[in-house]
Amino acid sequence: MSGGITISLSKRFIPKSDVRIAKVCSVRHLKTLVFTLIWLLLVSFTFKISRAQQPIRYPFILDEKDISETIDSFRTAKASKSVETFKRDMPKPVLDSKVRQGIIDNLPPYVAKLKIENDSLTKKVKQLMDPILSLFGREKVYDLIIVHHPTPLMMSDTGVVVVITTGMLSEVINDDELVGLIAHEVGHEYFAQYSIYTRYLLQKVSDSGNETALKRNLTKILMLLELQCDAFAAITSFYLGYDSLAFVDCLERIAKKFPNHSIDFHPSEGIRRKIVEGIFPVNAVVKSNKAASPLLISIKADLQDLDKEQ
Repeated sequence: MSGGITISLSKRFIPKSDVRIAKVCSVRHLKTLVFTLIWLLLVSFTFKISRAQQPIRYPFILDEKDISETIDSFRTAKASKSVETFKRDMPKPVLDSKVRQGIIDNLPPYVAKLKIENDSLTKKVKQLMDPILSLFGREKVYDLIIVHHPTPLMMSDTGVVVVITTGMLSEVINDDELVGLIAHEVGHEYFAQYSIYTRYLLQKVSDSGNETALKRNLTKILMLLELQCDAFAAITSFYLGYDSLAFVDCLERIAKKFPNHSIDFHPSEGIRRKIVEGIFPVNAVVKSNKAASPLLISIKADLQDLDKEQ
């Protein structure tokens, strides 16, 4: 997300050969458990993109047609119908222990170094995440890792792990914001088939030369995928009775506070707000009271105690 807030770790993984990506793509359309395991096993053999290899950051803005067509794809007067589609088409959960461990082992080194070993805090955060995760059958699937770092960051990897910094937990002001951010990460799992294709092609183009137009347009696709994840988050938040715009409020606030932490592929917060506001009929958006629940207040108190101990 623009402002460096939420990213999907799956963008670090690019299949090593055309044969592998062909297998990934063909099996993906079968929508079976076999796909999920094969895909993740292939991912586990991929390499990390070095900073020098990462896609160029393009300072361009999505046009009004991009925005309006994305809104049209998700506009709904009945969130329950959209959510049923999301639930139906979600990939099978990843349960194979070896596959899961392989993904965890490939997380950035700082995750293990800064991971907080605090069962009580982890349990509380999981409880706040539960409404979204249980909706899609992920309450016992996603591992949660809390990292002690002041930068607000949340990232997911392949439907196996969610990493969240203490900085992010400190910045959210109510449950609605956190639920929306988590829903965005679940959205990355839902749309993974598109992002795997696109990131693979982007890496191939980058390795082959300086086809700037191709790079720019593939990057644009990844920006649009971020907006699709926002739509997914807004609809599921609305369905569960949360403020569907709360996570956008959070992102706008953090972007102002951390202006130098932008992320590749992430559209502006203004565009993200347009997407969410355009999805629902006028006056249909649920507004929260913007108050933190006792559970979130308890989490913030734990974070303050943690900082004192450092």
